[in-house]
Amino acid sequence: MVTRRRSKAPGKKALLRKKKTRKNTSRKTPAQKKPLKKRVSGKTSASRKKSKKKRVRRRTGRRAARRPTRSAGGWRRKLLQRVGVVFAVLIAGTLLYGFYLDAGIRNAFVGQPWERPARVFAQPVELYAGRNLQAQELQQYLHQLGYDRVAQPSQPGEFATTGMVVRLITRSWGAGSRAAAPVAVEVRFADGTIKELRDGRGAPLPVIQLEPQLVGSIIPASGQDRVVIGADQVPGLLREALVAVEDRRFFQHHGLDPRGIARAAWVNLRAGNISQGGSTITQQLIKSHFLDNRRTWRRKYAEALMAVALDARMPKERILLAYINEIYLGQDGRRAIHGFDLASRFYFGRSLPQLEIQDIALLVGLVRGPSFYDPRRHPQRALQRRNDVLGILAAGGVISAEAATRAAGQPLGVTRQGQRNNGNYPAFLSVVTGQLLREYDRDDLTSTGLSIYTTLNVMLQNDIEQIIRRALDGLDVPDMPSSADVQAAAVVVVPETGDLAAIVGGRNPGFDGFNRAVTMRRPIGSLIKPFVFLAALSTGQLELDTLLSNERLSVPLDTGDTWEPDNYSQQYGGEVPAYRALAESLNLPTVRVGLQVGVKNVITILKQLGLQRDIPGYPALFLGAAELAPLEVAQLFSSLSTRGFVTPVRAVKEVVDADGVPLSRYPLTVSRGVNEVAAYQVIANLQLAVSHGTGRGLQKRLHEYLEVAGKTGTTNDYRDSWFAGFSGDVAGVVWLGTDDNSPTGLTGARGALPVWADIMARAATVPLDTRAPSGIQKYAVYYDSAGPAASCAHGVLIPLRADSHRPEGLRCDGNQ
Repeated sequence: MVTRRRSKAPGKKALLRKKKTRKNTSRKTPAQKKPLKKRVSGKTSASRKKSKKKRVRRRTGRRAARRPTRSAGGWRRKLLQRVGVVFAVLIAGTLLYGFYLDAGIRNAFVGQPWERPARVFAQPVELYAGRNLQAQELQQYLHQLGYDRVAQPSQPGEFATTGMVVRLITRSWGAGSRAAAPVAVEVRFADGTIKELRDGRGAPLPVIQLEPQLVGSIIPASGQDRVVIGADQVPGLLREALVAVEDRRFFQHHGLDPRGIARAAWVNLRAGNISQGGSTITQQLIKSHFLDNRRTWRRKYAEALMAVALDARMPKERILLAYINEIYLGQDGRRAIHGFDLASRFYFGRSLPQLEIQDIALLVGLVRGPSFYDPRRHPQRALQRRNDVLGILAAGGVISAEAATRAAGQPLGVTRQGQRNNGNYPAFLSVVTGQLLREYDRDDLTSTGLSIYTTLNVMLQNDIEQIIRRALDGLDVPDMPSSADVQAAAVVVVPETGDLAAIVGGRNPGFDGFNRAVTMRRPIGSLIKPFVFLAALSTGQLELDTLLSNERLSVPLDTGDTWEPDNYSQQYGGEVPAYRALAESLNLPTVRVGLQVGVKNVITILKQLGLQRDIPGYPALFLGAAELAPLEVAQLFSSLSTRGFVTPVRAVKEVVDADGVPLSRYPLTVSRGVNEVAAYQVIANLQLAVSHGTGRGLQKRLHEYLEVAGKTGTTNDYRDSWFAGFSGDVAGVVWLGTDDNSPTGLTGARGALPVWADIMARAATVPLDTRAPSGIQKYAVYYDSAGPAASCAHGVLIPLRADSHRPEGLRCDGNQ
């Protein structure tokens, strides 16, 4: 019997496996796929392709869903690798950039890091018994030199006054042969002169020289001017004040202050731009010396790297000294004031060691904003800022609270704008620069620290500036609504040496702009006439008593036109002696003399007397159509005053390098220009112009003992007013007019002559030497008629050549 095996009922686990198998029927093993093909073998090809695409899409979707899970760790590793590469590149770039910046710092601060403009000094002021000088004038000059007024002088640079006595201790100055040690001096005055000089022991002194005043610099194209000082010249209070106000952790950090940077970063993030800096003293030095003022992240980045490099290379004290010499502290026209010593001179007229607590506080306060806190333009801001600095110094223990309170109660004490305390004399400096550029490169003058010793007489220069300012302010100009547009130029020369003693280029002498005394060329009018007569006298074609026609004339020109000159007085006819024609500046006789001698001979005379430029040769030259600068006119009259000996005008005496070694000296050069006899005759004729002619207005303005010679000059329509002349020791030229060449209504006698007289009253001390050279005979004649005078005392003395064979007349060849 066949027994049928009964199958067991499936257990729980088996059922679960079956359910699981049914649930995952979509997953087929390779063995299962073959029967499936048989089951679907009846399907069409299109259906099979469609099913295959669905399966592929399902598998691709599953792989895509699983991929992030499988590769998440790899992406993180790649991201970190890329970030690491970026940081490596940044670090390498920072290092390379830092090395590049460090090389620039190393090169910049090796040796002398700054351009040191040439310093220009005036000639030393000499004090001696008999000099015309008042006690008040000496006090003003000592103040200008930066001397301190005290009760009793105890150290160099101090002075005291008691009545008509000034006691002072001079400073040491110069080097080598120029070296001068400090001297205690007592100066006694009486009747407007120095009565006597005595030293500290009471012994008489024959003469004493005060140190030459610094009058300016030849600044580079950058416009930066500074006086570089050493550590021994820096007041301790200035060091402590800078650290307390600008960088309290200066001696702790390494060029950057993280606390300051964090504070500034927070402020900048909140503002959305760079509105505040956390700059240390080192960073400020870097920015001032190397970088610009743009507030950008790139500049701050470079500044930070360079500050760290500089701090690593230089000790703190040297960084602080460099900062004191470098930082920008103000503007004077195109001249930028850098460094605390120059700022001290610019604002207070004193060197840095001479400043008081409140003065140092003001300069330290200016570091934040020299323009914003400019004490001349914004005195209230500057005062508040100064007192804030004093408060910081007191709070930090740098000064006591009592000292801060006393200093805060003091006025700002800055000099007036334009007051010249160790400041610039631009007109004179332009002449100095022009002379030096003939031998030196401009870079040498602006960067190597040369000392230039010049011919400038500062006391006379100051007097002339005041005279011109006062004269122009009180000028009555008939053809103009106001005298404010009238300009002036003046030149004073010492003929014996050619020294340019003083020069003014405009009504505002401190303005560094158009220098009318040097670069302006205007028609000189009747100033040419002495040289027309000199040409005729030199060639023997004229004598001073020659009668000249005063009739009208017509001069044919090369252009085919005719020139018909007039007399200023509009009076014609008759004859006048040559000496009257020149003394009264008559045009028609002068033209006749010029036509007789020739234009070329007149130009030759001008060249022989020192004129360097070519001028056109046409007949109008005889009446002053030639356009010359006041300095050129001064050269001509200076050469005439020495009876024809030519000494070129000079402004520089000596050039010394930064170590005190002389580089160049400029000795006198003298040459014979024209005939001495003819020159003397013209000089005597110009004395007549002062006593009887167009210059007779001088008689009531000058002391009777001061014999001078001079000539007025007036151009067409009263556009230019001139006066030129000389005494026994100085020659001077004055011009008045407008820059736009408009008429002023001023003749030479009405405009320039009074100014010239006031200048000569201050400058001239020696009367003109009237002794005649050999070959001259003097005759006494009546001025109007040229007839023989009854006596030498009753006529004018006319110098004639001894070989002129005058047939009649009274000879007065002695000292009559």
